[in-house]
Amino acid sequence: MSQASSGRQNTRIDLGVEVNLESEHNFYTGFTENISTGGLFIATRDMLPIGTRIHMTFTLGGGSEISANVEVRWHRLEQAGSDGLSPGIGVRFLDLTPEQQSAVNEFIAQRETLFYLED
Repeated sequence: MSQASSGRQNTRIDLGVEVNLESEHNFYTGFTENISTGGLFIATRDMLPIGTRIHMTFTLGGGSEISANVEVRWHRLEQAGSDGLSPGIGVRFLDLTPEQQSAVNEFIAQRETLFYLED
């Protein structure tokens, strides 16, 4: 059970939406906490094994629905005194269409500008 590395490759932006995950034999629901251009974190106690490939759907702000295959890359286990960090899984997008990747990129770019607006 690995922990997320401290060196991020992509900027992560807060995103709190419900996600539906489907494996060959199961259906799961969780909530995202953040998203990057390469994947997202799903708050869940259903720790799927690292390397598991599943299909997921979620909706970005503005109504863009994303339906794609993802791979579980890491776990964050529930820990006492973890400053409120939710347990869950980090997943990597495997096959976003160009349109879906563009929607994710635009969502992130719009959210990033909210943090950098000058008074």
